[in-house]
Amino acid sequence: QVVLEDELQASDGKIFPVITYMGKSRGISYLNYQFDLNEISQAELFDLSLFQILLGMVKTEHYSYPDLTNAILSRTGGISSSLVYNQNKKYFNIRTKVLENQIEQGIDLIEEILLRSDFLNSKDRVYQLLYMIFSRFQMSLADNGMDIAKKRLASYFNDQGMFNEVTSGIIFYQNLKQLLQTWDQVGDDFIEKLQNMSNRIFKQNYFSLFYAGENDLYEKVKTPLLHSLETFPFSEKLVPAEIWNFDLINKKEAFIIPAEIQYNLSGYNLKNLISDWKFDGRIHVLRQILNTDYLWSQVRVRGGAYGAGFSIERNGNLFCSSYRDPQCNKTFQAYKNIPAYLRNLNIDSEEWTSYIIGTFAALDQPLSFPAEARRARIWYDQNIDSEQLQNERNQALNATLEDIKSFADMIEKALEPEYYCSLGSENKLKQDQALFKDLKVLE
Repeated sequence: QVVLEDELQASDGKIFPVITYMGKSRGISYLNYQFDLNEISQAELFDLSLFQILLGMVKTEHYSYPDLTNAILSRTGGISSSLVYNQNKKYFNIRTKVLENQIEQGIDLIEEILLRSDFLNSKDRVYQLLYMIFSRFQMSLADNGMDIAKKRLASYFNDQGMFNEVTSGIIFYQNLKQLLQTWDQVGDDFIEKLQNMSNRIFKQNYFSLFYAGENDLYEKVKTPLLHSLETFPFSEKLVPAEIWNFDLINKKEAFIIPAEIQYNLSGYNLKNLISDWKFDGRIHVLRQILNTDYLWSQVRVRGGAYGAGFSIERNGNLFCSSYRDPQCNKTFQAYKNIPAYLRNLNIDSEEWTSYIIGTFAALDQPLSFPAEARRARIWYDQNIDSEQLQNERNQALNATLEDIKSFADMIEKALEPEYYCSLGSENKLKQDQALFKDLKVLE
């Protein structure tokens, strides 16, 4: 299955880009509205992140919040939103799934939320929601430490990592805490910012659609969608898109949280080392070997961690991580010893075959239709086609022991700058404080 490009033409001649992923969706249409963030400045990313979270959680022109919630639950399979940022795109995404007889109702509800949410008359509710968001983040520190530490670490060396950190990581959490503490002074201005953001994002000029479902249902989406889009504002003269320039620094931090275990992460972006670096299918095999042998034995079995992992993402981010780990310094030392392990690696044919089987078992996991569609959308954004994917599979299948050993130098160079981030207990982090440039309490 591949993503196909299409377009919708309005009666006034306006063209709206569409990409589709067709398949057997059991009568369900998956609608993803995407709006480019051209008018949002880098300084507004925190406000944008809260706007995205709060949208759909306040009353609108025609619905109280309880009535809006009931309408969403009874007429759709849910409405949710997210922010997307990578080297190619930055956009606001709002999505829903609807049955054939609910298509118009789902489209009408999204229009109501995007164009007629009433933040100005919802100040008290917004404050309550912000406090709830803050409390949930605070309570998640011990259980969600891996995700929090990973965002923080990636913000040291990758623009996408810094975007995620500002919009949903520790920086977001600290800014939210500051907003709540100064609410009496800044609350009114913040509410106005939320209200004005709709007018700057949800324009016809910035709209595109990702549709996943069946061909006949797609045809039934077109007319009500075009009718709805006519109500969205259109700008004859657009503001030039601002370029976001993130300041990336190796802060090498540790954060004390209310827990007796650690989340220890080290990593780097390989494109900072190798300008023409590209993802290689042999990385799948490398990851399988490190995760099921070296890190399992060194960090989980000997170190006592609940889990450990090695990954290299398509954007070049390399991560070594431990989960609910009683250690700190010993774990970082285990990461540093990965190159030596690879150089001395010796695997017989039977063991090698088991690694290849495990690699493809992970690659070929069955997916539901919506999961397939989401993956296809990500690959489309990253300009990954079926030929590239097949080439990577061939690389993994034909990988040799010498290929895996050859990754040692690259990993050694990536880990050499010691990009570290840990979340964990006060006693252990203070004991190993020499590893870090800064030790802070996260509260």
